[in-house]
Formats: sequence, structure tokens, C-alpha cells
Amino acid sequence: MLNKKQVVQALEKVLDPEIGRNIVELGMVREVKVVGSRVKVVIALTVPNCPLQGVIAKDAEEKVAALADGLDVRIELSTMTAEEKQRMTDTLRGQSGGGSQEQGPLTGKLNHVKAVVAVMSGKGGVGKSTTAALLAAGLRRDGLRVGVLDADVTGPSIPKLLGVDDAPVMGPLGIIPPQSEQGIKIMSI
Repeated sequence: MLNKKQVVQALEKVLDPEIGRNIVELGMVREVKVVGSRVKVVIALTVPNCPLQGVIAKDAEEKVAALADGLDVRIELSTMTAEEKQRMTDTLRGQSGGGSQEQGPLTGKLNHVKAVVAVMSGKGGVGKSTTAALLAAGLRRDGLRVGVLDADVTGPSIPKLLGVDDAPVMGPLGIIPPQSEQGIKIMSI
């Protein structure tokens, strides 16, 4: 018979796509209830209408449903309180234990970027944005993590080319950029 501990262990395999840590460790799992074959999980997101809510909910549902055949899994999404956000921030900064002040996981995150590709030209209308969008889509199709910074003085065109209408949102650790359907993160300035 399925129990709460098994569900929590399954949820430890669900990563927040932006932060890269599991939702249990981040304190995002607010409630787990198991009654027979019914499982209810409440996940608290960092911001209302989080652009990644569908990804997180689907992943959580799949991980829990894989525990046993015939489970009725219900994932409910809510928003973190200020206290929950602070606990998450403390966890990420490595301060939750009050002991040694280790560097948090976000320190030196750019050191893990393997390549930066710049598409630029001093002339307008030569296809820089189109080239950048196609390059990003191709790299993503090859399984790489891709982000595009659209710093075009004439205005943002990358979001239009990649079909993104969402604006960035503020998370507890900074800006969460919107993503294309293919998973390309986009920031326009």
C-alpha cells in the first residue's frame, strides 16, 4: 500500500527547472495526502502564475503516478508565503543550518556555461535576430540548454520569432525569464 513517505521520495526527483534543485528540498511541497489510491499533492510556487507551473505540475504528476498502477493523482498549485520564500532563499544560500557559511549553489553559476555565441553586425536588416533564433532552436533541438539575450536597440524581435508573449517575472533569487515552447529561455532588453 502506498504511503506518504514513498510519494515524498518520488517528489524528490522533481526538479525546479529554473533553480535546478528538487521541490522537496526547496520546501515547495506543502502537503501530501494519500487515501487508498488517491494522492493529493499541494505544491507552492515562488510566484503566482509561474511560467514553469505546467512543467513542474506535469513532472510531479508523472513521478507520483509511476509509483503504482491505477493511482488518482491530483496536483494542486499555490503560491509561497513570504516566510516560505525566505526559507527557500536561506536553503539556496546555504544558511539554513546556522553553522558554516558555505557558498550557495548559485555562486559561480556562469562558470558552468560552456559556450557563449554572439550574433551581431553594425548594419541593420541583415537577419541577426532570425539567425540567433534559428541557431538557438537548433542547439535546443540537439538537447542543449539555451538562453537568448535580445539586446536589439530597435526593439525586441526574438520573443516574436520564438512565439513568446510572456514577460519575465521576479522570483526569490531574481528574474525568471520566459521560455519558448521548446524550452529556450529569453530575455529582451
